[in-house]
This record gives sequence, structure tokens and C-alpha cells, in this order.
Amino acid sequence: MTGPQNEWYSSLIPDTFGDQLTDRARDVLFVARRHSNDCGRHFTTPEDVLWGFTRSSSGMAISILRDMGLTHGPTFDEAEPETPIPCEGDRTSNPALQEMFSSAVQQAEAFGHNYIGTEHLLLGLLSGNSPAALWLRQRGIDTAAVRAKVDQLMNDH
Repeated sequence: MTGPQNEWYSSLIPDTFGDQLTDRARDVLFVARRHSNDCGRHFTTPEDVLWGFTRSSSGMAISILRDMGLTHGPTFDEAEPETPIPCEGDRTSNPALQEMFSSAVQQAEAFGHNYIGTEHLLLGLLSGNSPAALWLRQRGIDTAAVRAKVDQLMNDH
């Protein structure tokens, strides 16, 4: 794991986690940022993070989403909001993204982990009321189901 000091999301991660964002989580966030740029937005949303999950090939969250029946393609493309999400300021001032990161940290702490992985980002995303979280919940993917899958995968290893 490398340090997030120069990354756009570094201000959203508390010092207690320092450089403990996994490479896979970092990759998802890189894809999310690129997607927001491609869409012409100056901010990143939980929907962009969901997009990042769909375009990643590895990580616990990706495995969980696939196990729950979601794959890359038209199904995930439906998660893209039809209208732009209003936001003022820079990438890190988006309230939904701030809430997602805050919850991801809480999820990591609840598991006793000293890192933030894709599983924590997914749980953080699900804890909010963003269009991405609502879209996932409509498909039966909620915090309890994902937490159970994380527990199962952690116990299998």
C-alpha cells in the first residue's frame, strides 16, 4: 500500500488510517475519478465509485457484487444517474462522497481492520441514500447482506 497524500481523496481519510487504503480500493477510486472527469463533472460521487467497482477486476467488493448477481455491462450501466448531481466546490466537498468515506472508515473499524478496502467502500456506499445506494438496495444488495458476505469471505481465508 502506498500513501494517499497526493491523491484527491486523501483529505477524506482520517490520519488514524494513514496510508492504509488498499491498492484495489485506490484503483476503484482512480476509475471513479476518471469517470467523473469523462462525464464533465468537477466532483466525484458514490455513483462514480459504483462505476469504479463495475470496471475493476479484483477486490472483495467486486467478488461480493458478482456473487450477488451483478456483473459489468448493461445492468451496471443503469446505475448511472440520468441527471447531473448538483455539487459546488472541489472533489472532496461532495456531501454524499464524504458520508460514504466516513461510513467506510466506521465499517473498517467495526471489523477491527486497520485498512480501508473495497469491501469497506462498498459498505460505506450502501450506508447512504445516494442514487447508487438506492439502486443497489433495489436489487437486494444492502448493508446486512454485504456484511454477511464479508464475514463469510474473511472466515474462508
